[in-house]
Amino acid sequence: MAKKLIAADGLIYFPFDFPWTVKKVLTLLKPKLVILMETELWPNFIRTANSMGSKVMLANGRISERSARRYKFLGSFFKEMLNKIDVLAMQSEQDLRYILDLGAEREKVFNFGNTKYDLSSNDIDPRIKGKFTNELQIEGAYPVLVVGSTHANEEEELIPVYKKLKDEYENLVMILAPRHLERLNEIQPLYEKLGIPTVRRTELISSNRKASVIFLDTIGELFSVYSVADLVFIGGTLAKIGGHNILEPAAHGKTIFVGPYMYNFKEIFQLFLKHKACIQVGNNKELTEKMLYYLKNREESEIKGRNAFNIVQENKGASKRIVGLVTELLEK
Repeated sequence: MAKKLIAADGLIYFPFDFPWTVKKVLTLLKPKLVILMETELWPNFIRTANSMGSKVMLANGRISERSARRYKFLGSFFKEMLNKIDVLAMQSEQDLRYILDLGAEREKVFNFGNTKYDLSSNDIDPRIKGKFTNELQIEGAYPVLVVGSTHANEEEELIPVYKKLKDEYENLVMILAPRHLERLNEIQPLYEKLGIPTVRRTELISSNRKASVIFLDTIGELFSVYSVADLVFIGGTLAKIGGHNILEPAAHGKTIFVGPYMYNFKEIFQLFLKHKACIQVGNNKELTEKMLYYLKNREESEIKGRNAFNIVQENKGASKRIVGLVTELLEK
C-alpha cells in the first residue's frame, strides 16, 4: 500500500530503536538529513544519526498534553535527546510551548503550522466524488453519513444513531471506517445481529449494494470518501481516545460532528469552535438530535461546512515553510 501512495526511491521499515539496529541501518543509508514526523521521537535513532553527522529535523511536530506530562518525568534524558535535533518545526503555539518546556533550545524551535492543512487540490477534485458515488453505489442516497476512524465501543454507540436517522430518512446510507481494520470481524456482527444489513466496500466491486451500512475495509480511501458525505462524524471522540483529523472532511466543506474528547487536536479544534465550523456533542443521544436538526436545517449545515472549508484554505503553507528549512539544512 505504501508503494502505491508514496513516490520514493526506496521504502523500508523503520528500525527498532536499539543502538545496534539503528547503527546498522544508518551506516547502510548514510543520510545527510533525517526528517522525523509529528511524534516520532526515537532516542537511540536521534543520538546515532547526530553522532554520525546527519542533520535531524522534526517536521509537523506534535506533543499531546498526556505525552508532555510523561516526557517531563524523563528530565535531562529527554532534554539531551531534544538537543541532538537540529530543527523542530512544530504544528502550533501549544506544541511549541510544550517542546520548549521539555528543554528544547529556543533558536531551534519554530511554529510553522500544520501540514495537514496543505491538502492536495488533486485530492479534492470534483471527479473524486463522482468516482466514489459510483463505486459505493450510493447515487440517490440521502443523507450519506461518513463515520471516520472509530474505536472500540463507538460502533455500538452509533447503532441507535443510525436507527433513528434511518427511521426519519429511509434512503440513509452510513459509511463506517474503523481505525483498525482487523476489528471489522467483531464490528460487523454487532449490526447483523440487530437485523441491520451491512456490506464491505471491497464486496461492492462484484455485487450490487442492498445494505445501508457500508464498512470501509480499505486503506488510504477515507479522505476521498469524505467527499460523498452529507454529515461526518469523527471517531475517537465518543471513546476517550482524543480524536482524529478533522481537517480532511473540512477540506471537502462538510458538516462535522465530534464527541466530547478532542484533546489530541486542542488548538485546531478550538479554532473550529471559534469559527463555528463543527458541532460537538456530549453523547450519542445528543449526536442524534444534532444530526437531525442540521438535516432539517440545511442552510445552517452548509454554513458550518463553508466555515470549515475556509479554515483549511486560510491556514495553508506549513509544507512550503518546512521545505524552505529543509533546503537550508541541506546547504549547511
